[in-house]
Formats: sequence, C-alpha cells, structure tokens
Amino acid sequence: MLAIWRSDIEKIDQKLIKLIGQRLTIGKQIQDYKKLHNLPVFDATRERQLSDNYDLWIKKAKIENPGLIKDILYKLIAEIKK
Repeated sequence: MLAIWRSDIEKIDQKLIKLIGQRLTIGKQIQDYKKLHNLPVFDATRERQLSDNYDLWIKKAKIENPGLIKDILYKLIAEIKK
C-alpha cells in the first residue's frame, strides 16, 4: 500500500511542477506586457482579488493549513515580480 501512495504522490508532484511552470510562464508574459505598456507591476485591486479567490478555493478544498498554500502562491507571485 505504501508503494501505491508514494507513486500517487509522485504523479501529483509531476502535475504540480508542470502547472507551476505554466503559471510562472504566464506570469512572466504579464510582466513583459506591463513593462512594454508602462503599467505598474503592483496592482492592489488584482492582488486583493487573488487573495479573496485563494481564500475561497482553499476553503472549498478543505485545506487544514491555508497559510501553507497562500505562502506558496505568494512566493510564485513574488518570483514573477523580480
């Protein structure tokens, strides 16, 4: 049973890595667009909207430690802003 669970985790990790890569790529495209069009990097309204969405999605997923998920998501956002 342990081997099956470990295999399942590896498959999920592969999917997560692929999705994170896609998110970073799209985020970079947004940053490039903002720079090209002289738009501010920080958009308080959008970030507030994202935070609200994260809260809703985390609650729906019944995550026991919402701070962990939000930390990961905000690190992705910070990476794109570099």
